[in-house]
Amino acid sequence: MKWRFPLLAGLLVSTLIATTACEDPSSVGLELVGDDTTPRTDTLTVDAVTALNRASVTGNTNQLLVGTVDDPVLGVMEAQGYINFARDEDALGSPTAPVDSVFLEFEPGYVYGDTTAALTLEVFDIETDEQWSAQGARSDTSLATGDRITSTAFTAADTLVTVRLPSSWIAANEDVLIADPATFNEAFRGFKLTANREAAGAIVGAGQQGLRLSIFSQARRTAVSPQSPITNLERRGGGTLPMDRVLLQDGFAPADDFNVPNSAFFAIDFSVASLPETALNGADLRLFADTTTFAATPPGFVRPRPDDLRLVAVDADGDVVFDDQQGRVTAFEARVFFTADGQLRFRDPATDSARSLRRYVQEARLGTLPDAVAGLELRFPTNRNTINPVILYGPSAPADLRPRLYVTSPTE
Repeated sequence: MKWRFPLLAGLLVSTLIATTACEDPSSVGLELVGDDTTPRTDTLTVDAVTALNRASVTGNTNQLLVGTVDDPVLGVMEAQGYINFARDEDALGSPTAPVDSVFLEFEPGYVYGDTTAALTLEVFDIETDEQWSAQGARSDTSLATGDRITSTAFTAADTLVTVRLPSSWIAANEDVLIADPATFNEAFRGFKLTANREAAGAIVGAGQQGLRLSIFSQARRTAVSPQSPITNLERRGGGTLPMDRVLLQDGFAPADDFNVPNSAFFAIDFSVASLPETALNGADLRLFADTTTFAATPPGFVRPRPDDLRLVAVDADGDVVFDDQQGRVTAFEARVFFTADGQLRFRDPATDSARSLRRYVQEARLGTLPDAVAGLELRFPTNRNTINPVILYGPSAPADLRPRLYVTSPTE
């Protein structure tokens, strides 16, 4: 019996957790059978790793990315941000003419690339015929835009970028700016933000709380809330990796001109036919990261590594599968951590939970998974948008570096 496990790498920037490496795989599941029992351990190796042609959802995530970076390993990458704004009812009423000034604030809290890079933030009007939504928008989404409104210089290390919109733009948009909230929200289309499209230096990101629009009139400030962020991502090429590697990178769809499988989504195939048709004690999925290719980076160059990947059960469209008959989520989330020697491990929780990797593998072996389940996806969390990468060893790598799944069961 062959079982197809599509793995999706789909977002976070923080310190990675290092743990003791090379743990004995036979210990997986001992919590369930007792320390005095030696369980049977089956090792399932991966037969194929196939990149899926799918872009990550970046709409309505809590971080907007802008900029261009030339990664010495991965090549040139560009991020453009779309952001709209909405007004709530204000006890003091709407702004009144004349509008004195309008400021857009951008607070970077994420950097990928040269932390000393000099950047130029450029602001464009969005010119769609109808109001647009970021719901479900993927990283290849683009919106119609007009001429550049203005630009301002900053550095990748800055924590606040303030853009004063020109008086000509205010005059052209004053009727919308002073309108009641319902009219403003229907008529205002937001901005496209870019930075250094030609002179690659860094990609920076700001959370929604770090994006603000302020309208000043009659010595009074009216705050306008951000909404509907979308990040458009493009890989321009130029990168190269050893041929026995696979690139998992948040945000990006596959690039045909890249020399190794690359995507935010991957299918991994292996057989469960060798497993016993019995209750399993535990499961531990391990993937092996290349810790050397990224080692040589220029001074001041930051390349955040993902610290939060999840495994979930999905249908053929990549949506989480629910088993309504039993009233439980067939999908589970298994937390990833990096060991000291570069393994990515998805360790089965030591509980008899319907959300565990052990339970999933067991049902795959017994043929009791819901019909809608197409496999597993390895994904970045969708609540935060990054371009964090990790290089994995693929099926053609040396045998001890190939992805594998350790499964333990009671001794026969």
